[in-house]
Amino acid sequence: MIGGPVKCRQCGGEVWRVLRTGNDEPEDPTKDLMSTVATVCGQCDSPAMSIRRWYDGSYEVRAFGEVVVTNRPAPAGGGEATREGARVLSFLAPDQVARLGRLPPEGMVGRLSGDTLDEAGFQANPAFVEFLHEVIRTAGPDDPGLRAAAAAQGEGWVYVIDLRTPGGPQGRVPPEDIVGGFKVEAGRMVEGSYWPNAKHRVFTRHGMVQLPPPLHEALVQELVRRAATAGGREDA
Repeated sequence: MIGGPVKCRQCGGEVWRVLRTGNDEPEDPTKDLMSTVATVCGQCDSPAMSIRRWYDGSYEVRAFGEVVVTNRPAPAGGGEATREGARVLSFLAPDQVARLGRLPPEGMVGRLSGDTLDEAGFQANPAFVEFLHEVIRTAGPDDPGLRAAAAAQGEGWVYVIDLRTPGGPQGRVPPEDIVGGFKVEAGRMVEGSYWPNAKHRVFTRHGMVQLPPPLHEALVQELVRRAATAGGREDA
């Protein structure tokens, strides 16, 4: 796991093994589990993390039994218990969370309450919002799309558009889908000019924030770098 092994909460062990289960013939594709991948302590068999996928495309990641990432609505009438406030949206894929060994605070876009994935039950995570703009401020000037836009603009501003926006980046973009912008002079982005749009919303009825691929990858790689740095400090 990136950043070093996760210690078992029961025995402190750091030797992990992976268990896999699958269901090739579901009775109900909308409800049946397709597969479960679980990481357990190799010394005492205590669970650490599991990734559960359903045939309808939904998934959830559990860390030490608690749901930390999901795109699956909570079951009506109770069902499997998910503790209040434990449902979290993340821009990370389940496999990326597993490789990191945990879901870092900056990887949590926000928390969900209630039984549905909607704006009413969503609360943005300030740590993620700060992280988002910090990475864009650093990586944006190297983004090929933004550089090309700056060259074409010549003077003025270029903007980072949230790709979830209904009309697309070239359409009529509402304020909540403008992530931020860079000042442009002589066809180049001005160093230190990044403007974070306070009106941008990381989750709307059109979905979670979606950055252009190079900037999304920059978010992931920065989390990987921080995890590796933290792991090095722990080993020191």
